[in-house]
Amino acid sequence: MEINLFQILLLILFYIFISLLQGYSLYIFLCIFFQRKITLIKMFFIIFGTLLLKSLIGSYLSSIGIIIFSVLMYFIVSVKGFYGDYPQKIFVSIYYTVFVLCTELLITFLFGFVSNFVEPFIIYSVQMLFVITITLLIVKRLYVFKNDSFITLTSREWLTLTVISMCSLAILLVNLYKMDKDIASINEYMNIQFVIMVVCLLVMNIAILFLYQKLLEFTNNKLKSQLIERQILEYEKRFQNQKKIHYLRHDIKNILITIRGFIISRSTAKAENYIDTIIESHAMSNESITGHVVIDAICNEKIEEAKKRGISIIKNIVIPYDMPLEGKEVELSLILGNVLDNALEEVVTFKNQKERWIEIEMRYYNENLIIRVMNPMKNMKKIKDSSEKNTLNARGNGLNIIKMFVENLNGTITFDQSDQVFKVIILLNME
Repeated sequence: MEINLFQILLLILFYIFISLLQGYSLYIFLCIFFQRKITLIKMFFIIFGTLLLKSLIGSYLSSIGIIIFSVLMYFIVSVKGFYGDYPQKIFVSIYYTVFVLCTELLITFLFGFVSNFVEPFIIYSVQMLFVITITLLIVKRLYVFKNDSFITLTSREWLTLTVISMCSLAILLVNLYKMDKDIASINEYMNIQFVIMVVCLLVMNIAILFLYQKLLEFTNNKLKSQLIERQILEYEKRFQNQKKIHYLRHDIKNILITIRGFIISRSTAKAENYIDTIIESHAMSNESITGHVVIDAICNEKIEEAKKRGISIIKNIVIPYDMPLEGKEVELSLILGNVLDNALEEVVTFKNQKERWIEIEMRYYNENLIIRVMNPMKNMKKIKDSSEKNTLNARGNGLNIIKMFVENLNGTITFDQSDQVFKVIILLNME
């Protein structure tokens, strides 16, 4: 009786160990494509719970039923635990199923050569351990394809990749259905042609990740180019406005003469309209916030834009006038412009006036410039799901542009989302 209890205990411990490896492999694979949105503890219970459910229900299903059920379980884990679009999660669920199934079939085939010399239970246990270990090792190698940016593919591109994996899964299911055997005992019916097919499918699906990476790089570079071109156009426009102000100042005498003419003729309304036209078309805020032309120009422009949109700006800026900026003006203007543009485009969607605010804080300490911008945010997972495709997603792609220019200045950037408030914190070394 003691031996039986000991064996049962070993089986339970072995099952827990295998489940932990399976769960860790699944988690690592999902992290290649997604950003986690729940705590690690919650993630552990979700993954372990789905694997337990799969084991319990799997005993009543055929091998094909288990495979289809696995796709569903992986999809549920990705939906509950990670940010991302449904087309992307469908692809990942099917892809991981094909990947694990091909690995399991190949290991089963190899162990078939020693099945006549070793106890079936030992063969099955070692075989499972090998499958999970090999899967985990390959997944770790695939981690080089991890997407650290906020840019992702279009739904059409994800569905294109999904078709390849879905066809692979369909081929495997058809062949398994013809054999009508469980995967664990299928080695007796596997011939060399079937093994070659499985190897080809596995290689083809690994190649999909290279295609995914190339598509991602193309999309990333394309959107960055579009954003930079837009920035250049905006700054050219700003330069033209500055030139207009310069000409306006030199022509102030003629403007005053015109205004005096309206006043003498008692055309007060015309004088007011004339003044309003000049202010609207030419005048810009010349408030000296920091004493630095670049910072003041960006902040004044965005503050004026915020006022026009009914957005309150909370400024807390303390920077010495002699802070060194030489050689960093372009990057700093692009960083500030993108950060404030993102905040404006998010806050303008709020209807409640109490929620229409942006806080800007800038400090200079120990030769470091610290920039912090905060604003309310409706959908906290919007940052991770920034996937407006074929058009410029100012929030997700703007953050990548900010990150790129911050790195150009050897700085650091962090994003924080809590209590329905989004924060961008940037640290730049100004030596």
